Amino acid sequence: MIRRKQWLMGVLLAGIALTGPATPASANFQVQFSYNGATVTVDGTTHSVSVSGGASISGATIDTSANGVISISRLTVSNNGTTGGFTISSNFAESNMPGTPNVASIDMSSFSIKNGTGVAGSSTLTIITGDTGFIAPQKANATLLSTMTAVAGAANTSAASVTFNSYLDNTNAQFGITGAGIQATPTINLSNITANTSKSGNQSADVDASQTPYSLTQVARFTLANGDRFLDGDSGTSVMAPAPSGWLLACSGVPFLGLTYLRRRRQFQLTV
Repeated sequence: MIRRKQWLMGVLLAGIALTGPATPASANFQVQFSYNGATVTVDGTTHSVSVSGGASISGATIDTSANGVISISRLTVSNNGTTGGFTISSNFAESNMPGTPNVASIDMSSFSIKNGTGVAGSSTLTIITGDTGFIAPQKANATLLSTMTAVAGAANTSAASVTFNSYLDNTNAQFGITGAGIQATPTINLSNITANTSKSGNQSADVDASQTPYSLTQVARFTLANGDRFLDGDSGTSVMAPAPSGWLLACSGVPFLGLTYLRRRRQFQLTV
């Protein structure tokens, strides 16, 4: 069942409402899907798609027409073309690059994933989302927030799992996850997600976002048994500036700085 997930995002709404857009910076917003050597990379900035390892986009609908949004429908990631792989549908990824004085963010939303590999046991699909060119918030004492929720299908035969990591790269590299300048949150591990259940988690880390431009990257690994699926899920990676003292006072007594950000959902159902 499609569920709404609440992200505890501090003063995100207030930061967007009270501040104007930052000056544009050079960006490259991408989502990359990989399984068993097959890779599909969608570039929302250049409006292009590249494939390798025998992958194909035949039969898929990929929309990058909206600025900062990548939508995917019925994309099968397989080294056998459009058979024997993972099938993904989603209003998939968003970026608010170049950021606002209070928040920079990338996310995935309403994703639906099915393991149609035909391989006995479990297989893993990796999805990497990233954008470069963030120039705000520009703070030495910022917070990197990482969130993930996944909902298992009612007919799943085995427990599923997800691992999720968020990264800030002060060198502004595309998909910057290793090397100098990398700052990261601890890994989110969602394990033993049984049929018709969901799990969620969040992690945070203190980061230095004073060196701009910087890039944000999130890496999600979805492990499912053959024939099983995730019906729905969301993830997010955000750099947040410290909350003004007035907001902390006003929001005291409510968890995580007191404001709950209800994620905008645009839903896809996957039927195969």
